Amino acid sequence: MTRTVRTGAGILSWLAFFTIFFLRLDYDNIFDPAIGALALLFAGGVAALLWLAAYILGDILVKGVVEDIDEEKIDVLEDGLLQRVREAKLRARMDPENPEVVTIVPGHPGKVQPETK
Repeated sequence: MTRTVRTGAGILSWLAFFTIFFLRLDYDNIFDPAIGALALLFAGGVAALLWLAAYILGDILVKGVVEDIDEEKIDVLEDGLLQRVREAKLRARMDPENPEVVTIVPGHPGKVQPETK
């Protein structure tokens, strides 16, 4: 998902760069290096700021849309990362000898204590 946002922001910034660069050029005096350098600098700055803004806003919008997706479907979209984290947390709370859920005793990292019901 981040790759899509980054690609979209990049395309938008390149489009803005070339548009602003060619609009800022003085076509009556096109070979003046000062005008070309200023146009290049201005277009580069605007494109960089636009890329940053598009990346941040795009990331916020995509994550807002993703928040509405069910947990089972989000695991597929995020390559199963959340599912692996949930399974690791569950394994950390399970006693290998007894399948009952256990909690880790604070202060003693090697000891576990069964949950009271």
